[in-house]
Amino acid sequence: MAHAKYILIDEMSFIGQNMLENIDSRLRQEFPQNAQISFGGISIILVGDLGQLPPVNDRPAYDSNRRAKLLWGEFKTVVTLDKIFRQDGENFEQQRFHQLLTNVRDANPQIEDWKLLMTRIPPNMDAANNLDFNNRVHLFSTNDNVHNHNKKMLHLLKQPVARSVATKVGSVNIVEDCSSDELELELLISKNSRVMLTSNLWIQAGLVNGALGYIRKIVYKPGSAPPEPPSYVMVEFDNYSGLPFEDHHLSTIPVTPI
Repeated sequence: MAHAKYILIDEMSFIGQNMLENIDSRLRQEFPQNAQISFGGISIILVGDLGQLPPVNDRPAYDSNRRAKLLWGEFKTVVTLDKIFRQDGENFEQQRFHQLLTNVRDANPQIEDWKLLMTRIPPNMDAANNLDFNNRVHLFSTNDNVHNHNKKMLHLLKQPVARSVATKVGSVNIVEDCSSDELELELLISKNSRVMLTSNLWIQAGLVNGALGYIRKIVYKPGSAPPEPPSYVMVEFDNYSGLPFEDHHLSTIPVTPI
């Protein structure tokens, strides 16, 4: 931390009074020469939208009568970004969707917003749209629902499914280490299954956190088989732009276990 000048914190709506006070206390410890100055004299830049999710098991820093409220009051420069990038477009439907998102964000939904959303539920869509929706990335509120949906989609592929169980290496505590790294203790993988990359392997080539692709091969070393982890899986990514690993599959690259 010796050369730190700025600290940027994303998703600022999650920062509650306890967290903000802890950040302040820790930075005063890190920079004892500035122990009498908020945040140890380091500049803090908060990024995000206070209209999104609130702190978990905490109260917003500005909604308290504690030291956190004084710390919050020290953020005096506000820069507001007013262009939407995730849902771009200027036609009527896109503008209508922009307005719906704004209304929900401001806790001010309208009956017209509800009517628009109701056009996108399965009973109100034709067969082609329903099929398209089934093949899209789904968002769930619990991990159990995620696992159930993934198992359902694997079943629909009608392909053999390889059960891959994490292995213990050296003195590693496999349960604790997998949990802290957000890795799965057990993974079900199948040829042609839709997968998402969850780390930045090669940013310049499009292999970034969130990149989507399909498993095309599952490769094991000689004498190895499920439930041992494979040596690697060959994944065909939608937007890979690097050098090809295979002559006939230009977007297919190997992903190895972590």
